[in-house]
Amino acid sequence: MMLPFLASAQAVEQQAVEQDVEQQAQEQLYYMYNVVTFPGSMNNGGFDVDIDDGKSIKTLKGKDGKKIKFRTPAAALMYFISEGWELYFKGDTSFPSDLKMTYWVIRKPCTKAEFDTAVKEGIK
Repeated sequence: MMLPFLASAQAVEQQAVEQDVEQQAQEQLYYMYNVVTFPGSMNNGGFDVDIDDGKSIKTLKGKDGKKIKFRTPAAALMYFISEGWELYFKGDTSFPSDLKMTYWVIRKPCTKAEFDTAVKEGIK
């Protein structure tokens, strides 16, 4: 036979667990991801970067509509950080075998609604 106060304590404990699970779901962090690639080569005129935002791949442009050129990869990275992005991953590909490409995956915190919208917009 279960004592009334023990049953009550178990019910309170179960409610606390359910609230904790709900709170964890609400606190989950969501991120927008972009893939940054570096077409062409670096020269004295600087270099461009292409951005894959999940909807399209475009050359990075400023608010004035002009291409943004960077002197060095460090300058590009500092630019993205200043815009609220963080470097999440850096990788290299080689397809076909004679073409090697470096890419960065950058991310920025967002709401679940923004994340869900980005997922929907990226599906054809």
